[in-house]
Amino acid sequence: MVAKLATGEITEDQKVKSAAAELGSKGGKARAVALTKKKRADIAKKAASTRWAKSQS
Repeated sequence: MVAKLATGEITEDQKVKSAAAELGSKGGKARAVALTKKKRADIAKKAASTRWAKSQS
């Protein structure tokens, strides 16, 4: 990053995303489009029940 700053490729105020963060944001959108409404609801219910189980113990 220091080299890119020195050569003027980026400025200090520009935010640099890691490769994993860049791919992760694309993957989440693609997954949301691919899942059916029922499947998304099932995933959400499972996540909610897991969260509640952790907070009650």
